[in-house]
Amino acid sequence: MCGVPESTALHAAWALQLHRAAAATGRGPVPGPVAFGVTVSGRGILLDGADRLPGPLGNPLPLSVEVDPAAPLTRLLSDLRDRALGLSAYEWVSAGQIGRRAGRPARPPLTETLLTFDRPPAAPGPDGADDPLDEELAASDVRAAPPDTVEAYTGLPFALTARHDRAGALVLTADSDRARLSDAEAARILGQTALLLRGLPAADPAATTVADALALLDGLPVPDAVAVPYEPAPALVTLRPAAHPGAGTVLLVPPPQAPDDCYAAVARAHRGPQALVTLDAPAGATACLAALRPLLAAAEPLLLGCFSGGGAVAYEVAERIGAHGWRAPLVSIGGTADGSRASARDLARALSAATRKESS
Repeated sequence: MCGVPESTALHAAWALQLHRAAAATGRGPVPGPVAFGVTVSGRGILLDGADRLPGPLGNPLPLSVEVDPAAPLTRLLSDLRDRALGLSAYEWVSAGQIGRRAGRPARPPLTETLLTFDRPPAAPGPDGADDPLDEELAASDVRAAPPDTVEAYTGLPFALTARHDRAGALVLTADSDRARLSDAEAARILGQTALLLRGLPAADPAATTVADALALLDGLPVPDAVAVPYEPAPALVTLRPAAHPGAGTVLLVPPPQAPDDCYAAVARAHRGPQALVTLDAPAGATACLAALRPLLAAAEPLLLGCFSGGGAVAYEVAERIGAHGWRAPLVSIGGTADGSRASARDLARALSAATRKESS
């Protein structure tokens, strides 16, 4: 009825979620713009067989649209369709080039989520026959099937891929950065996207407003991946290097409002061989996990320690590390961030006891 493809319906569902999150957290005007990344094929060129060239040619580009709750749903759909068509002229422009042209090389990214709609398998020829290349391969006992979507790591909080299976059903696959988003949260986002895609076709787009479409999500929580704005991860600060390779690392989590050098005395008091690191500023569990990503990837022993006041964040970090399939680190708490030698010795003793327990 609206002259838009399924990919535009997916873009609309995501724009609705971004708008809902912005309104819930007060991060943007209502009405106001939202932006997300979409993957273009990179094969929109006048070359026979371009869709069968080997190798990944897909390229993520930013797509933005104004979401007005009072506007008819048809306007949102048509705006998204037109903007997606406009991106086709820029399939060979990389995301990095866009960032430089926008003057944002060292600033937060333009988008934090990415949507990909896989191209459907090539249709048979006009006479109903298969592609001649497929016939030649089959004669040599080689069978070529359309590529399947597989899970992959992503540096974005959330990436969603849509494709059609062999029966024609629409399949959604989510990939998320586990250092910033739990599996349960990613599943919640995926479920809400599917809910919107199921509910939108039941409405009359001409008589339905954007607010009516948003009502499909009434009562559901706002997922973190679309609600939390971009915040640079805090930097790891090395207080003392490891005595030898493989000794492991102790992350000292700063309590809220603690001074920057609150763990300097602990680095002098602790006698273990581990490297002692902390963050350059107090941070929540998500930011701590983002800073810890290189250490988790190295799979070296990890211990979390903190003065009183940092335990809630440290325990949440440990729980989320365990929930992601890694070994959950122990948490040691001792002393307070009062700058006294006694507190530094208390925490150092707690770290030593945890290290002995870990090694046993």
